[in-house]
Amino acid sequence: MASRNPETKPTLTLHAEFLPNIRQTTLYITLPMNLEPIISLSESRRAVTVSLPEPYDDVSETIKLPARVNEAARRVLEGRQHTGTGNGTRQKGESGSISGPGSGNWDERELSFRMQIDPGDTSGGLLRPDDEVTSEKYVPWMAGDMGSYTQLGCRGCGKVVLDCAPAPTPGDTGSKWVWKDLPSGNWAEMMDFWHCHKPDTHDHDHGDHTVSIEERNSQVKGYGAANQVVASSGTGLVDVATFLVAEGDCRGLQIQNENSKKRNITCTQCNALIALEDPIANGWRLLKAALSAYTPSTTEEKGTWHTHPTETVVAAQLLELVERESARRFVVHYSGKHGLLLWVFNPDLRYSTTSTSHSTTTTTAHRGMKILFQETSTVEDLLSPGNGKPSSLSLEELMLPSDIYKSVYQTLVERNAMLPVSARGFREWRVGILERFERSLNTE
Repeated sequence: MASRNPETKPTLTLHAEFLPNIRQTTLYITLPMNLEPIISLSESRRAVTVSLPEPYDDVSETIKLPARVNEAARRVLEGRQHTGTGNGTRQKGESGSISGPGSGNWDERELSFRMQIDPGDTSGGLLRPDDEVTSEKYVPWMAGDMGSYTQLGCRGCGKVVLDCAPAPTPGDTGSKWVWKDLPSGNWAEMMDFWHCHKPDTHDHDHGDHTVSIEERNSQVKGYGAANQVVASSGTGLVDVATFLVAEGDCRGLQIQNENSKKRNITCTQCNALIALEDPIANGWRLLKAALSAYTPSTTEEKGTWHTHPTETVVAAQLLELVERESARRFVVHYSGKHGLLLWVFNPDLRYSTTSTSHSTTTTTAHRGMKILFQETSTVEDLLSPGNGKPSSLSLEELMLPSDIYKSVYQTLVERNAMLPVSARGFREWRVGILERFERSLNTE
């Protein structure tokens, strides 16, 4: 046994995950090797409390489960308390399992319990496999979340870079700014299909000239062959990760790499990357992950600036690709050489943890995605293998700005350390979690 400071108190760490597809919650308890825990399930069956025996009975942790478990869970938890302490070998059974010692001042072991959830629990928006998941549920800052008087600022220094309600001029009746959601990412493919299979090619006589069905649809419905997404002043076009706006509507920004084909737009105050130039759309794409937003209902109403975590924006991009391309494995990179192989192992789970490795202890349930990841230095070879080498049709590419990529990588590493030791790896993969944006959180 490793030596320890006798004055150092033992610790407990609890971690729980709920998998909607199998309607099951797994609880992990990490505790000192030779101390038997006292485990109790709350009357509501929504929380578990674990404490240590004397003389460490002041050491206790409570975790709110991601979903209410059924009554049989009491027997599962109580069954563990009537077993021996174990000798560090792994024991399997419905009451739990024991893993070997860990490191630190106290040798540690790990217990895990699998509990079925209460079939009558419909609170908290618990998803079933047949529930529909639309982009409105996982994409932050859609058009409906913005307002006529919204201001966007640099996330780092707070400098305003887009003001939908500039200083009024005589005769002004208020802001004319409009926000619109862009079509899904497969819109272009849908339009190509439509042009090959037009339902009606007859022309209609409208007085002085003949108007084709295609031209009429272009004017009325907006999906004619001549239509394309173009930035226009006074309008913010919203997609999963960016706001497409006209250059003239922005302020406090400067163009970097002036002579490069790929020009970045940075904050004039702190030089942070804020936007990417989109020459095809004749505008700038402001990065949601680099922004904060202020959205009062009127010019008189006061509000607060708010941001969304970088991981929720990237998670939304991954979820959109999962839905659109039916892909689960991605090459994520920023330079074309070094990057990450990501496997979206489970796009929807709820979890809670008392681990201090998490930046914010989540004793209440959060919604996330379980991600398997590994570093790679062969991004180009994976995306464009040479002659004679097989190409992977199951790999999709997601290229991110370097700061966003680094933030996501750091988050995955931190979440890996947050997980119980037995859950940190799967074969050659490391396991992490990215939190998903959720429009309505369970507040119970």
